[in-house]
Amino acid sequence: MLSLINTFQANSLYNSVLQTEMANVVSYFQNTTNQALLSTNCTAFMTNLKTAKLADKVAAQARDQIASDIRRQFKQAALNATGLKPPNEFDSSESKEHRF
Repeated sequence: MLSLINTFQANSLYNSVLQTEMANVVSYFQNTTNQALLSTNCTAFMTNLKTAKLADKVAAQARDQIASDIRRQFKQAALNATGLKPPNEFDSSESKEHRF
């Protein structure tokens, strides 16, 4: 696992995503205490790994909420600037990542 993490970290694009999406899991795997735990107490290792994964999931949900708020505020600013009322050209059938 550490070899895979090191490979990803060597690539700036992969590392950026890794640090954004899996920061807690990566930190967990890189911790020498946790590495030792894997060979001495697999159950505890897995329990703690689940906790790290949950922390990454919660962080992702928070990022998604912030992104949603940003999109909403951009859309509202565009509506305020143009005086348009929904539905309008700012309402789009595009995926949520590409629309206001």
